[in-house]
Amino acid sequence: MPSYTVTIATGDQWFAGTDDYIYITLVGTEHCSERTLLDKPLYNDFERGAVDSYDVRVGEDLGGIVLVKLQKKKFWVYDDWYCRYVTVKTPAGDYVEFPCFRWLVDDNEVEWQPGFLMSINANRHNDLPRDIQFDSEKGVDFVLNYSKAYVL
Repeated sequence: MPSYTVTIATGDQWFAGTDDYIYITLVGTEHCSERTLLDKPLYNDFERGAVDSYDVRVGEDLGGIVLVKLQKKKFWVYDDWYCRYVTVKTPAGDYVEFPCFRWLVDDNEVEWQPGFLMSINANRHNDLPRDIQFDSEKGVDFVLNYSKAYVL
């Protein structure tokens, strides 16, 4: 029975961690895994700044990993989660990188291919991810630039 090691990094921003349920599905060139709950007993998974690894066992070799699906389901109350990246180690020892850098909110599912960063689909300021809306560095830059322009 083949086993894939999935490593997931949670962002280090404030409130990036979650207590919600996180599921993963691995999609390969040959087969697709079952949706698997990522959970270690008596361990607080997906805490801010954490890098957690999980074994995903499958019935047969999936082939080359071409897609990852992450799904977040509410545990108690909705708890947003910021995923930095997912790395999959295949039974052959190969590593496949899936950069994410995205907030998962509500009961949400995202899927993406290796090596491709997730894009932001936003038409309004409020549609942007929370870390972009309230980026303190951009706020400071705005105030400094505004002050310089006002003085001139």
